[in-house]
Amino acid sequence: MEALYKYASRTFAAVGLVGALLAIDGQNSINAQTKSPFKEDRILNVSLRDYVDSVGKKLSDYRMNGVYVHNAGFQIPERCETILAEKVGKNFPNAEVVINFNYHPTNYYVCYGVVLIPK
Repeated sequence: MEALYKYASRTFAAVGLVGALLAIDGQNSINAQTKSPFKEDRILNVSLRDYVDSVGKKLSDYRMNGVYVHNAGFQIPERCETILAEKVGKNFPNAEVVINFNYHPTNYYVCYGVVLIPK
């Protein structure tokens, strides 16, 4: 009977450990799935002051960082916005919005803006 008790204790401990690992992995998977990518509709051509006023915040509530894309094989602004959104999502996961968006279709295609990151 004692041997059966030891076997059962080890088995349930192993099952509990595996269950906990699965729960942790499951939570990471859920977090990865629910984190939405940075979308093009969050790229705006408004000024910093206009954006901050429209959302009821202060300039000091944000950190700012410039972001740009150049010569990435795009010839239309929509493609530039898509590439810029991917870059922002990858490099600034907490970004709220890109403001002051600009696109220059010269011989050297460039688009850029300012990323606002809440403090």
